[in-house]
Amino acid sequence: MDARKLLHQTSELRRIGFMDNKEVPADDKESPAQKLLRKYLTDKSVLRKGQEPVRVETKPSEVEFLTEAREWLYRTLGKWEVTIEANPSSNLVIAAFPTLEDHPLFRLAPLKLSEPHFSVSINTDNPLVFSTCLADEYAYLYAAMLRSHVPSADALAWLARAKKAGWQSRFTLA
Repeated sequence: MDARKLLHQTSELRRIGFMDNKEVPADDKESPAQKLLRKYLTDKSVLRKGQEPVRVETKPSEVEFLTEAREWLYRTLGKWEVTIEANPSSNLVIAAFPTLEDHPLFRLAPLKLSEPHFSVSINTDNPLVFSTCLADEYAYLYAAMLRSHVPSADALAWLARAKKAGWQSRFTLA
């Protein structure tokens, strides 16, 4: 828990060189939490281990429960008119989707409005870190839809709905 708290402290990230992309040698006075954070952020074997799939056996009753829980969550979020925010560049890197075409956003907000869907908003996570801007994020999704053989007009309509949802769900509303 202490290492997780440190992960969100800019001063700690700078101390180990993470913010400047330069590894700073370990200090003999590092706490166990600081050592764990350093290993988490700089050790390539930790990164590789974290990317390995873990097979989890499930029972039919667990699958049924999770399916019902998902359906309940979808209905509840739909009633509350919750908008799902997506940051495509960040999501692609952090969630390790093979391509943007695999982004769950397209399952949450299918192209056909007749299918159950959520309101989605396209955003940037950290424009400096991911070297992106909002126009790029829209362009990436547009290109992903075209690569999936979605007609241009349908892709543009989908993006327009996402843009509208973003405006309607922003925190600057009264």
